[in-house]
Amino acid sequence: MIRIIITLIFTLFFTEVYCQNDFQELPNSVFSSLKEPEIFNGKSIGIIALKKAKKEYVLDFQCSQLELQIIPDLDEVYDSSYKLYRAHTTSGKSVLLYKYYANSNNFSIILNNEEYSINYIDGACDQSIEGMNVSIFNEPFMEYMNILFMEDIELKSLNGDKLFVAKNSHISFILKSDF
Repeated sequence: MIRIIITLIFTLFFTEVYCQNDFQELPNSVFSSLKEPEIFNGKSIGIIALKKAKKEYVLDFQCSQLELQIIPDLDEVYDSSYKLYRAHTTSGKSVLLYKYYANSNNFSIILNNEEYSINYIDGACDQSIEGMNVSIFNEPFMEYMNILFMEDIELKSLNGDKLFVAKNSHISFILKSDF
């Protein structure tokens, strides 16, 4: 009996210490609980530096158009809805898409009419993009979602082309939350 108890204690200890998941819970937004289809307009601010082969691009967002679309999940498995943020660059030529559902997310950039993305929205919805720090700050009637790239992140197109978001790239989404 003592042997079983000791084995259980060691198993629990080593599982906790050595088998920890890289699970990062995404911050809670005031928009998280919304279930009905709706669109909110706001502004985006930031700089996203990109590398593709030997070319470099800078996408600037200077109080650029932002749209948050609430897409209901009729099954409500892990969340009541998908939240899709769509930010246009200052020039309007490129688009940044950020989508989250439960604790998983998707990040895409449409550059020269080609979409590049990384997607962690899957069956379990329990992992988020590593190297991408998402934080949310609220004040009365306003929400600020900040995305900071802590390392270079690889995005891929459907045909396999690669695009890298450079470390220290950042964007903020600013939305009124007076609903």
